Amino acid sequence: MANEYLEEITYAASSTLLRLSSGAYGLKYKEEFFVTDNKNGGAERSVNTLSGGETFLVSLSLAFALSAAICAKSDRPIEFSFLDEGFGTLDADLVETVLDSLEKLKSERFSIGIISHIKELKERINCKILVAGATETEGSRVEISY
Repeated sequence: MANEYLEEITYAASSTLLRLSSGAYGLKYKEEFFVTDNKNGGAERSVNTLSGGETFLVSLSLAFALSAAICAKSDRPIEFSFLDEGFGTLDADLVETVLDSLEKLKSERFSIGIISHIKELKERINCKILVAGATETEGSRVEISY
């Protein structure tokens, strides 16, 4: 039964991964996870062969699919999700691809918060909560920027 559940989550994650990777990658579960490499005729690759950026995309896809599965079993929808860092392994093009995809995933009822120190993210995101750490003379400061 657990394998069937993992296959369902993987199917949903594969749909998200296809969007995040512009159709380049899908995901399968057969006793372990495999990426289908559509740039290579749909060849299956072990997830152990993924680059840092590819691993990030697969992990993000699985996290959203698992969240959706948990939400489906509860009485309340998931209204927000936070991504804490993780963008450091992505090149500039992949950061743009992920941000474009996250824009598509958000909706009136679902928001995505990103915790990051990457300059390109700070410039791209229009609504920010900026936190300056405490010093010896003053406490931490919080600023909201639209």
